[in-house]
This record gives sequence, structure tokens and C-alpha cells, in this order.
Amino acid sequence: MTLQQADSANAQFTAPSTSGTLVFELTVTDGTGASSSDTVSVSVEAHQAPVVDAGNDISAASGNVVTLQGSASASGTGELNYRWQQTSGTTVTLQQADSASAQFTVPSASGTLVFELTVTDDAGASSSDTVSITVQAPAPRKGGGGASGYLLLLTLALYLTRRRANGKRPRYASTERKR
Repeated sequence: MTLQQADSANAQFTAPSTSGTLVFELTVTDGTGASSSDTVSVSVEAHQAPVVDAGNDISAASGNVVTLQGSASASGTGELNYRWQQTSGTTVTLQQADSASAQFTVPSASGTLVFELTVTDDAGASSSDTVSITVQAPAPRKGGGGASGYLLLLTLALYLTRRRANGKRPRYASTERKR
């Protein structure tokens, strides 16, 4: 640290970036050589970067819209600037990435998406936090029997057609009893 105008009544200095106490001594000498000294202590509090919270990790189903809700607190009273960015996972498009709340639509590919929220204060100090979104695999489709049901019906139709072509009639089991 450098004391500017140290030989005047109005000395100045630029505060260091770390917290601590600075002690200055002022000595005044008159024309006869008599002098007197005194000290002054200056407490310096370093500027603190914002404290950032990107929210809790969650799971979300494919196709749903997720809102990332971040927050920050700062020691000063100035403006805070928010910036969301995706750092891993299937790429999504973030809406309102320059605000405390950003949104995106969950992709169909399962996996984990990671987003980082960086908050910068008006003094240029910044800090970041991340949140993870686990993409749930889509639920299996129900009903329809799939390809195996279709193949079974096709095989049965071919079997019956072939029996008729050979002159044989299919026999059907009856649940009725003859009297």
C-alpha cells in the first residue's frame, strides 16, 4: 500500500483487497522543532462476492418444462447480474438465462443436465453455484401387444389359409356338451 501526499494534512491511500487494520502515525513539527505525534487505526473490510444458490437438484420427466430458480445475496446495495449456462448433458435451450429464474423443456434422452448460475455484483465480484437435473426415462407405452401380437395374428391367418388350400377344414373346439 502506498500513502499518497504523506507530507500534507490530507494524505490518501487505496484500501487493500484484504480485510485488516491499518495503523497510521501522524507527526507534526512546528517552526521551532517541537513535534507531537498521534496514531489513527483504520479498519478495512474486503469486498465480499455474492453468495449464490442455484437451487436443489431434482428429477424431471421428458417433455416437462423446468424452472431453474436461483438466488443470491450480497453485502452491498448495488445491482446483481444473473447468468445461467448449461455445463453438461443433452443441450437444451434456456429461456430467460439472464435472470434469477430460467426455463427449459426437458429432452427425451435420459441422463443428467448440469446448469451453473453465476452472479456478479456492481463491483465486479462474482461467484457461482450449480444444480443438476436428472432426466427420467420416458414411461413404457402400454397396450397394443406390440409386434408380437401382430405376428401371432398373421401366423394364425396364414395357417388357416394353408389348411383350407389343402382341403382340410379347421376343427374348432366346442364348449357345448352334446345331449
